[in-house]
Order: sequence, then structure tokens, then C-alpha cells
Amino acid sequence: MRLLPDVKDFINAVLRCKKSKSLSCAKRFYDMACFHGLDFQCCVGNHVLQMLCECGYLNFAEQILRRLDFQNAQSWTSLISSCVECGLSTHAFDLYQCMKQAGVHPSKYTFMALLKACASSKDIERGTEVHSDIMQYAKERDIFIDNALIDMYMKCALVTKAKEIFDQLSMRDVVSWTALIGGYAELGGGEKALECFKAMKEDGILPNDHTFVCVLKACGSIRAIAKGREIRREIMRRGLQGNTILGNSLLDMYMKCGAFSEALEVFHKLGSRNLVSWNAIIAGYAEQGPIHQAFECFKQMQAEGLSPDKMSWTSLIAGYAEHGPAQDAFDLFDQMQQEGILPDAVTYASILKACSNTGAINKGKELHKDLVCMDYINDLFVSNNLIEMYAQGGNLLDVQKVFNMLAVRNICTWNSVIKACAIHQEGRLAMHYFEGMQEQAVKPDVVTFTCLLTACNRSQLVAEGKKYLLMMRDQYGITPVIDHYTSLIDLLARLGHLNEAEKLLEAVPMSMHDEGMWAALLTACKTHGELDVGERCFHQLADNESESAFTQILTADICKSLRRLEDTVKA
Repeated sequence: MRLLPDVKDFINAVLRCKKSKSLSCAKRFYDMACFHGLDFQCCVGNHVLQMLCECGYLNFAEQILRRLDFQNAQSWTSLISSCVECGLSTHAFDLYQCMKQAGVHPSKYTFMALLKACASSKDIERGTEVHSDIMQYAKERDIFIDNALIDMYMKCALVTKAKEIFDQLSMRDVVSWTALIGGYAELGGGEKALECFKAMKEDGILPNDHTFVCVLKACGSIRAIAKGREIRREIMRRGLQGNTILGNSLLDMYMKCGAFSEALEVFHKLGSRNLVSWNAIIAGYAEQGPIHQAFECFKQMQAEGLSPDKMSWTSLIAGYAEHGPAQDAFDLFDQMQQEGILPDAVTYASILKACSNTGAINKGKELHKDLVCMDYINDLFVSNNLIEMYAQGGNLLDVQKVFNMLAVRNICTWNSVIKACAIHQEGRLAMHYFEGMQEQAVKPDVVTFTCLLTACNRSQLVAEGKKYLLMMRDQYGITPVIDHYTSLIDLLARLGHLNEAEKLLEAVPMSMHDEGMWAALLTACKTHGELDVGERCFHQLADNESESAFTQILTADICKSLRRLEDTVKA
């Protein structure tokens, strides 16, 4: 005859095991529960299930769940949450579907776990499905769920939707504000993040550690060094300077702002310099230079007993790809893999940039094969760099192949393919892609029109160039910059429309006038033998006291060509 253990004592023992997270202990209690049939009882089974989840025995936990005589939201949520924590989002959603099919209503904790999964994987399709279920099951608004929704939508870059939920909140706490601030910081909206931070404080909400991390990230992204210093003073007033996570965030902010001396001061004051600390230093030097300093830190980190991780290697590879020598980027890429660290999408994007900068197309083609095998080809950061690499290497056909196979394209993808057409003097093709971009409702930006006007310039498409300069301002509200004006002025001037080019140049705001515009017009005057316009250009450059050797030689050459050497002598 079996002696059944006291249920209360058994549950207390299970709770102690859960706290210790001992795998052997969890297995022993699981076997005991099965032996005595306690796993069928909801009150005991849920505790055993939670214990197994805490200790990582998800398979055993699922067996317990299936055998329970009564499954409730707590049972299912324990397993779903554990799957999410372990990165098993797909299985978590499979369990969620089973939960609903079993007639069990999800709780707010179920929704929070699922929204966390959607946020981390940027799965907006599932995220909107969960939101729909929340509207169906939730009886009233809950700030915890609303905060999770804001975070999910911001992580998925649906800022308008996140802001809509935020604005509907009757009460906002530090988590609500931090989700919004962090989202803006991640999406490159540094200014907006700082505006939210200011509004949060005006609302009487005290920032927490995570808020400061997000705000410092925003400061670094827009190089708001003064605001960053102000945040540091606030951190010190709050007595939080000993927090390693905040210290690393300060370090990263200073490095991104180019304040190396202040970054090193923070670095040396850190009580515990971990891999994150070193990576911030390495990434800062790798991004802004000097690159050799990044490599010295890379070696010093290892000398202090820390092994570089994927981020360490990738930062260094990106630095050499940008600043050179590119061969060092290739060598590090190979060495990284020899050390057993597999490259990720960011690493591949960086090494593709090195291929672009050096014209190493054969190397790029090898990488292209790897990207397909490793399923990175649909990563937009990678594919955009792949398009850029083929464009620089003179292979427009491969550019089009990569572009056409992409299931998703962003503004950078469209800009890259239009730029490739410009490089290859395929202006009409660039216009074709621009029209496709408009059909897909992708709003062009300042870079789009730079690429488009360059394409028109190189393909001698005057009417189209003038049309796009007007379109960017009148239709899209984009203020033209120097590059836009210079492309069109150069195009008009080269094709002999010198008076029109001069008229456009005079219409350019004075703050944008530069030597390049006048030099383009001056060069065309020499080519077409246009004395009057050339003379006005010469005087304009003389008034601006141009120090460019090229411009001085050009003006002298024009004067000589036009038999006006006496003007040069008088000047």
C-alpha cells in the first residue's frame, strides 16, 4: 500500500525546489508526483509544472499539463511564459492555440508573455492577433497589458499605433513612458525620445534605471552630448553611478558622441568592467576611429581574461570595412569563424561593405552563397548591402536579381537599386524603380532624390531632372540640399543650358552656395565658349576668395581660352 505524502508539505517542498532551480531536485519531485498520481491534481500539478518550467524541464512540464484533471490559465501560462523566455516563440503560440481550443480563457499574464514574444521577434502579424484577442477577452483596460502593447508596437516600428494606445491611457506610469522613449531611441528618433523624457518628468514620473538607459541611447544616436552630461549629473544625484548597466550606457553614449576622454573616465571608474563595457569602447573607436585604437582595446580585453563575443568581432570588422585596410576586415572575418563564432546578419552586412569598398566582387559572390544557405538573404540590412556591393562592382544584372527576389523592401532597398542605376548611367531604369516605389506607397526621402537626380545627370535627362527637383519640394515637402541643386546645375550646364543653370544657381539659398556649383557652371562655360556667364562665375568665385587649386587653375584656363588673361592679371 502506497503512503501518500501530505499535499501541503509536498507543495512546500516543490516551492523550495523551484527557488533553488535544481534540475536533479525537479526531476525527483516530478517522478514522485507521477508515482503517487499527484500530477493529476490541479493544485499540486500547477506547482510541479511551474517548478519544471523554472528548472528548464519544458518537455516534462508539458506532460504534466496534458495529464492535469483540470487545466486553468495558470497552468497554460506557466508553460507559455517559459517557452517565450527560452526563445521558443513558435511553440508558445502553438500552446496558446491549444489553450483556446481547450476552452481556457487567457489571463493578462498570458497576453503579456505573448506580447513579449512578438516584441522580441518583431512579429507584428501575431502581435495584432494577440491585441484582437485582448479586446475580446479582457473585461477592462489594464495598464500592464497596455504597456506591453506599447512596447510591442514600438519594437515592430508601428509608432502611430503605440502612440494611440499611450494617448488613451488614463494613467501612465514609468513603464508606459519608458516603452515609448525606448521605442523612439531604437528607431532613430532621438529628438522625439528626449521630448518624451521631458514630458514624463513634467508629468511627475520619476525615471528608473531602464529609462536612463533608453534616454542615454537617444543622446548617443543624435550626439546630444550636452543632454547626455545632464543625464549623467542626474544619475549621480540619484546615487546610481555604481550601476554597471548605467555605466555601460554612459560609456556608449560618450563614445558615440566622440567624447573619448569622458568615456574613458567612466570606463576606468566602473567597479566591474564586463564584456558590454569593452564592446562599447571597441565599437566607439571602430565607428569613429582611430581604428587601431579599437584593435588595441580588443587585445587588452582578452589580456584581462575576457573572450570577445560576436559583437566584439563584428564591431572591429565593421570598423576596418569602413576605415580600412579592408583586408584586415576579411582576415578578422575568417579568424572569427575559426574561433567558433558564427557571423550574424550585421557581420555579413559589414563584410559586404568591405567588398564594396575594395571591389572584391568574387569574395562578395561567395558571401552571397553563404547568405542564401544561412537564410540571411531576406534580412534587409544584409540585402541592401549586397545590392550596394554588386552596384559598385559593375554588375547591374545581379543587383536586379537580388532586388527582385526580396519579399520585403524598405526605403533603403529602393534607394540602393536607384543608386545602382545611377552608377550605371541607366536613368530611365532608375525612374522605373522610382515609379515602382511610389506604387508600393513607399515615401521617398532626401537620399532617394539624390540618387534620382544623379541618375538624371548621368543619363542627360534634363526635363526629368527639373521635374524631380520640383516634385521633392512640392509633392513630398522635402527641402532640396546642395547635392540636389549641384546635380541639376551641372546637368543643365553640361548640355549648354548655361543661362538656365545660372538662373537656378541664383535661386539657390545663399547658405547653400558652394564652390562645386560655380565650378560646374564655370567648367561648362569653358566647354561651350560662353564668355558672359563664365565671367560672372569668375567674379563670384573671386568674391568668395576661393582657395581651391582646381578652381584657380580652371578660372585661369577659361580666361586663357577666352583671351581674357588681362582679367586674371587685374584680379
